[in-house]
Amino acid sequence: MSANIAAADKPAQNGKTVGDHDTPPVADIMVRWRAEGRRGAGQCRLMPGVTALIGPSGGGKTSLARFIAGIEKPDSGQIRIGGKTVFDSQQKLWVPARKRRIGYVPQDPTLFPHMSVEQNIRFGLKLSEARLGHLLTELDLKGMLNRRPARLSGGEARRVALARALASDPALLILDEPTAGLDALKRRQMLQLVATLARVTAVPTLFVTHALDDMLSIADRAILMSDLQILRSDTLDSVLDDPVTPEVLGLDDAGTLMSGTVTERGAGLISVNLGGARLRLPDHGDPLGQEMRLRIRARDVGITTGSTDGLSILNCLPAKVKRLTSRQGINHGNTGGEGTDPERTSETDVILSLTGTELTLKARLTHASVERLGLAPGMTCHAMIKAVAARGAIIAAVDLPPED
Repeated sequence: MSANIAAADKPAQNGKTVGDHDTPPVADIMVRWRAEGRRGAGQCRLMPGVTALIGPSGGGKTSLARFIAGIEKPDSGQIRIGGKTVFDSQQKLWVPARKRRIGYVPQDPTLFPHMSVEQNIRFGLKLSEARLGHLLTELDLKGMLNRRPARLSGGEARRVALARALASDPALLILDEPTAGLDALKRRQMLQLVATLARVTAVPTLFVTHALDDMLSIADRAILMSDLQILRSDTLDSVLDDPVTPEVLGLDDAGTLMSGTVTERGAGLISVNLGGARLRLPDHGDPLGQEMRLRIRARDVGITTGSTDGLSILNCLPAKVKRLTSRQGINHGNTGGEGTDPERTSETDVILSLTGTELTLKARLTHASVERLGLAPGMTCHAMIKAVAARGAIIAAVDLPPED
């Protein structure tokens, strides 16, 4: 292995990647290519679990996925999968797709039209009959094995393509925009299915998407791409915390990502334990013991230094100011009138330590609000959480009074 790939946990170009030194990587990628007069470049490392490859449309995600799968060849670089080199431009090495042990499911599944569902799935079968039976059960395909692809819905065809990819016993599964074009219900079902399969089969998965909600629902790690460049490859929390992420994805702010467990329910609410802190959210039927991933936008966190008695906020958590960081933002509520640019305003990111936990929470306030509250490191306060995103949707919101 060359020094370039061995050092894949170091930055390349403008991107950043972080290695997991205790766990062998699934793949190491360092590639350069040209497309429509633009140059693409970057390096990243795939680890066990689900990795979201996210970025705006036209950013190079599908190209990178096809390079890894062996469907297209980059201009230069190296790709290693499962400890074996499958592409090395200096050594003129190229291992074709059929020999890479990769299950690739494109956005528009291409099933053999003259074959039944079962024949499609068995094409290239390497699983035992017992494992195949379990797979068909998980994908709810046993009732349609005799159908032809022409009689399948779009969602059914994707499930068949997914089954065919997994039946080949891949070392890596690549899913290119598997939720594109699905309605909200089928989208949630597909995300739940991918998460379940990743857990049951333990096959590392690269999930290509442009949707933040998809990434938040199932990913352990993320690769951020834009304009054919790999900008960041790291844990999901670290990528979300990178200031470039909201800009690339067109977000107001990335906020804080937390994981918790449903511990109680009653009066139309559930309690989610976040490792000491407790959030109360509307009850949408999540069972007790269910793990939930929550995203709290920095702009949805208010701060009070006074009494919380009488406040209508559902979630008001004791905290301490850890640090303050000034930044420049835009006052979206004051554009200065038609034809003028939005007014730029000074904002401050306030990092809070939640009392009795090891958790931190980010709040984004105007500079005027920080001065009015007299916030400083070490000060005790309460974090007032106005809204929480979970399951890909905002599920709890209580308005705060407007800031002075």
